[in-house]
Amino acid sequence: LEFRRVLFRSFHEMALPQADLVFASLSLPFSGAHLEASMRRALQAVKPGGWFVGVLFGHNDTWAPDDDVASVDAAMIEEFIEGFDPIEVEEEEFDGPYSRGDKHWHWYVVVAQRPA
Repeated sequence: LEFRRVLFRSFHEMALPQADLVFASLSLPFSGAHLEASMRRALQAVKPGGWFVGVLFGHNDTWAPDDDVASVDAAMIEEFIEGFDPIEVEEEEFDGPYSRGDKHWHWYVVVAQRPA
């Protein structure tokens, strides 16, 4: 495996190197108004035969109304991963803890593969 060091920036601000795996666990929801551009860059970085794995907040998440948070629905995810094979798109919604107390979680776990 080859790992490349990438300076920390928002997805929409940088060109990501080509990769066999783009793992975006709970990073993309915090791109706010830049979600579409961030998703496009993340998915463009996936090599043929490679994988995208990410978690995106749903509209019912406690943080969804915040200006710096982006939320999606199943139709938006389908549009984002068009051209990929959707291996798993799982919606989860529950009340649970986080570092500052309890909140309502609503997210989609997305696993998709770019065709080889």
